[in-house]
Amino acid sequence: MGRSRRPRLATTRSGLELLRDFADGQLEASVAEGDDRPLIGDRVRLSESSQRLVRIAALSAVNAPTVLWVTQLGDDPAGVDLDDVAEVLLEIAPIIGGPRLVSAAEQALAAARYAEDVETT
Repeated sequence: MGRSRRPRLATTRSGLELLRDFADGQLEASVAEGDDRPLIGDRVRLSESSQRLVRIAALSAVNAPTVLWVTQLGDDPAGVDLDDVAEVLLEIAPIIGGPRLVSAAEQALAAARYAEDVETT
């Protein structure tokens, strides 16, 4: 049995061509002909909750400031469960290391507190 494949991006370019474009910094060359939507961001076929968890992993990896965490956790706190955030952090901990894990946990808590404060006012 073969692995099931995810749906392909709506583009006329192959994965290899896309990766080469990305590596060369040519993101605009990666959209399908006649399609004016950006390739980055709005084309992902993940659920909204999964998209946010992926972004949270990325924020953790780059040690992003709280304001960026609020954009993922603060605008719709029901959209991402903090248990899921903790699981993501545990999963990426071997890659990002202890100090970034601690920082990410602090940022997630600060963003969650902000969301609660906004909700109660």
